[in-house]
Amino acid sequence: MKTKIALFLIIGMLVVGGATAGAATTLKRLGRHPFYKPPLTSVADLQKMVDERQADLSHGFAKAGEPALFKAFQEQFPQAAITAVKFGYGETMRWMLFKKGGKVRVLKDVTWHGKEPFDALQFNIDMDGRRYVFVVPLRCGNLGLKEVGVAPAPEKAAAPPPPPAPANQDPLCALSVTPQRLFSGQQITADASGSTDPDGNIASVKFALIDPSGNTVEEKTVAAPPFVQQMTAPGSGDYRVVATVTDNKGASVTSPQCEQQVAVVRRGQFIGDVGFFRQFDPQNYLSLRVGYEYYLNESFSLLGLVGGFPTLTGNDGAGGFTFDALANYHFAQRFFAGIGVGGWITNGDQDLDAEDSQADMIVNVGVRVYGEPHAFNTSVYFEARSAFDEFDDIGKYGRFGVGLRFGF
Repeated sequence: MKTKIALFLIIGMLVVGGATAGAATTLKRLGRHPFYKPPLTSVADLQKMVDERQADLSHGFAKAGEPALFKAFQEQFPQAAITAVKFGYGETMRWMLFKKGGKVRVLKDVTWHGKEPFDALQFNIDMDGRRYVFVVPLRCGNLGLKEVGVAPAPEKAAAPPPPPAPANQDPLCALSVTPQRLFSGQQITADASGSTDPDGNIASVKFALIDPSGNTVEEKTVAAPPFVQQMTAPGSGDYRVVATVTDNKGASVTSPQCEQQVAVVRRGQFIGDVGFFRQFDPQNYLSLRVGYEYYLNESFSLLGLVGGFPTLTGNDGAGGFTFDALANYHFAQRFFAGIGVGGWITNGDQDLDAEDSQADMIVNVGVRVYGEPHAFNTSVYFEARSAFDEFDDIGKYGRFGVGLRFGF
């Protein structure tokens, strides 16, 4: 009989004990069975507790039926965002770990019924698309699983920005100018067709003609190949041709390779002659003439001269007034030779061959001894002149002279 009563009591205790273990737990106080001592005061204390209680935590997760969750907890806790919260009356936890008698234990379905909310730290752990929200009361360090919900979808990593476009490279300018020496009023041809762009193409070229004073006398932009432009120099002096190249991305550049100098010279200049002429009849003359020389090109020029041939000595020829026209050929840089016609007007005795007015044929040769053409210069010349009707007596009535010719 006693045996039956004892067995009945044991079975009853097991049933009551099992029912209690699976029932909800209502908490009104904290700290009777702390998981960690001393109480937590900061996030750093919580991190220290987790570091020191790894084995207990692993055991507790297993007892709570979440052994796989502990691995995710270990991986994510060091980077978890931990916040301070108030855990209020009636709030629940799915389970809470605590220690009693040195062993880790688990309370299930915990509800807080304390008079005041308690201070806790809260953080999240995500696993398999679910979010596990943990709270840890500061007073006891007991780790509790507050709730489980759906984890938010992970943010997609922002697509990396496209690499910056490479910086535009400047175009490369090339310029040729022809001719490099010319007369005023002639055209200059500027050619920038050899310009290139390493990362695109040439969009336009601006040509400028700049006079010796630095003023732009002509400017033109060419917006299509072959980037060639003609310009006219209105005066004389050293002009500059400058090209500015722009590529298809707007970069503009000029350079020493895109600037060339051209020499523009006058077509004409005033001249003055002084010389000594002899007529072997005999008669000696002083030659004084002024005039103008006009260059058709670098090799040929036309001269117009007027002046007088007063007599110096002799009595067999009267002095005269002359007007002469010559065509000269220039060669070997400094030499010239030419032929022309002239008029000899005199008030001498028209019945004497040595003293009558006449039309002359003139030849001259010379060399420039100072200066450059189209600028101030000095030449030495030899000239012979004879009336067309006196060629047979050129040795007697011809006039031969030497002199200096000045160009201004």
